[in-house]
Amino acid sequence: LQVQHHPHAYVADDAVLEDGMVIFAGAVVQPGSVIGAGCIVNTAATVDHDCVLAAGVHVCPGSHLAGCVNVGECSWIGIGSGVNQYLTIGSDVTVGAGAAVVSPKGSGIAEELSPGCTGTGERRLGASRRRFSSSLRTRGL
Repeated sequence: LQVQHHPHAYVADDAVLEDGMVIFAGAVVQPGSVIGAGCIVNTAATVDHDCVLAAGVHVCPGSHLAGCVNVGECSWIGIGSGVNQYLTIGSDVTVGAGAAVVSPKGSGIAEELSPGCTGTGERRLGASRRRFSSSLRTRGL
């Protein structure tokens, strides 16, 4: 596997990029960050200084991770969301589209100010649309 990043993405010289990860156009990876194997940093997403993304994380388009954020394996940071500095997002966690994650909430699963964080990975790649729709109905969305 190899590291791929678009020529119009910015990646700091000292950022660590592991095999099989992809960085799309307009994305920014700041100094001291570690991007794990198989991660996706999508279009116009930012990963600020000293963040650590474990294997299989997807940072969706337009999402922003402030400095020193840690994201566990196979978590999904939804489109247009933001995560405050010094927070930890656990493994297999979904942060919903447009969420503002501002404070920690038990077991490394972050709290958000808008709907969508299931903590079960229901919105991860490969999840079925039916399962996701059922989850929304259960929560009254």
